Amino acid sequence: MKSLHIVFIIITLYLVTIPVQGQISKKPTSGDISKARKFKVLYPDFTVVANAAKNSYQFDFDPNTNKVIAYEAKSQTLIALEPGALYQPYQFFDEMSVVESAGAIYKNNKVVPLNLKREKFNSDQFFYTDAKVAYFNLDFPDLGFQYSTEFKKRHHDIKFLSTAYLHSDLPCQSKTIEVVIPEWLNIEIKEMNFKGYCISKNIKFDHSKKQKTITYKINNIVARSKESNSPGPSYIYPHLLFLPKSYTISNKEINLFSSLQDLYNWYWSLIEDLEENPKIYSGLVQELIAQKNTELSKLKSIYNWVQDNIRYIAFEDGLAGFQPALSQDVFNNKYGDCKGMSNLLKQMLKLAGFDARLAWIGTRDIAYDYSTPSLSSDNHMICAVYIEDDLMFLDATEQFASLGEYAERIQDRQVLIENGSSYLLRSVPKRKIESNSEDTQIELEINETYLEGRITHTFSGECKSSILYHINNTPYDSHRNLILSHINANDKNIYIQDLEHSNAKNKEGDFSINIDAKISNQISTFESEKYFNLELFGNELSLIDSNRESDLFIPFKSKKTKLIKLKIPEGYDLKHLPNDLQINSEFIQINTSYRLIERYIICHQKIIHPKAHIPLNAFNQYNKYVNQYNTHSLESILIEQIK
Repeated sequence: MKSLHIVFIIITLYLVTIPVQGQISKKPTSGDISKARKFKVLYPDFTVVANAAKNSYQFDFDPNTNKVIAYEAKSQTLIALEPGALYQPYQFFDEMSVVESAGAIYKNNKVVPLNLKREKFNSDQFFYTDAKVAYFNLDFPDLGFQYSTEFKKRHHDIKFLSTAYLHSDLPCQSKTIEVVIPEWLNIEIKEMNFKGYCISKNIKFDHSKKQKTITYKINNIVARSKESNSPGPSYIYPHLLFLPKSYTISNKEINLFSSLQDLYNWYWSLIEDLEENPKIYSGLVQELIAQKNTELSKLKSIYNWVQDNIRYIAFEDGLAGFQPALSQDVFNNKYGDCKGMSNLLKQMLKLAGFDARLAWIGTRDIAYDYSTPSLSSDNHMICAVYIEDDLMFLDATEQFASLGEYAERIQDRQVLIENGSSYLLRSVPKRKIESNSEDTQIELEINETYLEGRITHTFSGECKSSILYHINNTPYDSHRNLILSHINANDKNIYIQDLEHSNAKNKEGDFSINIDAKISNQISTFESEKYFNLELFGNELSLIDSNRESDLFIPFKSKKTKLIKLKIPEGYDLKHLPNDLQINSEFIQINTSYRLIERYIICHQKIIHPKAHIPLNAFNQYNKYVNQYNTHSLESILIEQIK
């Protein structure tokens, strides 16, 4: 699905430095140098910061295309925090926009000679993207040296201008966003995530020009974080969400996205006249359902075929970033993006007699829902199908999800379903925590100085999907190491005598791993006593980095259980067991118990992550409980030889 967020990242490209002509550039003053040194104390990880920055937006009507266009100007004054600093100002554009000009000047207003480049932007996230980047390179010869830069960009259609963020990839002393709105344009500027920030707002009316100017200002802002497993920027950073409602030209009002119906109408216009040719794969559909006696089995057969035979690729290309590829093209090519895969799945299900429909959805990476009708409200497409009067959702991009399993990223998210000229608005069901589970059964005996026994791991839900994905995308000769790493059994003290696992191609049911192992360096002997603990196979939990600046998104909610059964050797009695541990909090729940039953020490353990989003203000408490658990896991069991 086409992503419309303005993404602020540093582009790593080959630097072609600009020769600085000393005779025309202005040397830094003592004040510039002092300011740069102060900035360096505040931002030690940066070599360049923005002294001031401004983004401005203006709108016009293009009679040649009959569309409202937007002009975006991005300027900033950059200052070096160390001599010899290099920086690359940049501006993204795509098929729906163009960078019309770019430039830079020295502090004395002399023009900097530039080598402006426009190149395709290569992203690991996409197989193909129409994203491009305009950039040039700056060389700062001295501490405190300054440049002022500007990019001017034209958006060919206001629908594709969605957000303006106050934060960027550099710290900034003073940032301004200015939006000039003509009275013929009805646009809502929605202020997102402003709480907690000191952002001034001013509205000025110019009746002679029949326009108003909205100006936002903020001081002393840090650079955007690049932390992994963070919520999307729409959750974190203050920004403006542009919601164009309508415009009036020649006394005629033209709707844009005044309502969700308007947004749906535009989506519907992209799919209602697709020239589908399902005859190409009709024979296959009949083969897939020929021996199936129930509607559910027919549905599963078609869904699994698309999952197994169509390779998912992420694809962005102008309007094609919103419009599904023809089902016959996806079928013939054997690859497609989320839209193409959903369209093929829909058409195949329709051939089999199902009421199947395309559905737009915003994953959890997006903070918005359809209460804000915007192209920023969704970034993904799935298929919705009615079966026995129930509505089921199918995401063919989830290669190893069983029918009826929904990934964390779409659970409880609004979904916009095609319904002819109208639409249906539903939500993907939330799944129980227990649906994503990892269960471990361990039976051990003490054999002199090591532990020996059999270990069984069973995975379901996204715990299963995750390991199946990695196995099937890893060379066969690396499967063993991958599996052992996944279950934390690749420790040098663990000798694997035998390993077997269930069919890694089968997405139905659970996935299990069985190993026979010897575990050394686990037992300490002192005279007639033996000490050991059951901190085995990844018992230790990881702390959240105390320096982390953003909330933590874990992949999915989960429940992990472990049952360890250890036989006390003949001639020994139990002398000490650790106390039970019980932790019940909003973001982690832990229960560990130890019991002696006949000649067996039984350890039950349950660790639940009830939420996949841990906010910043919960880190200290979360880490407190994790430390408590990790300390408890190291407590020793003591057995003593009978005298």
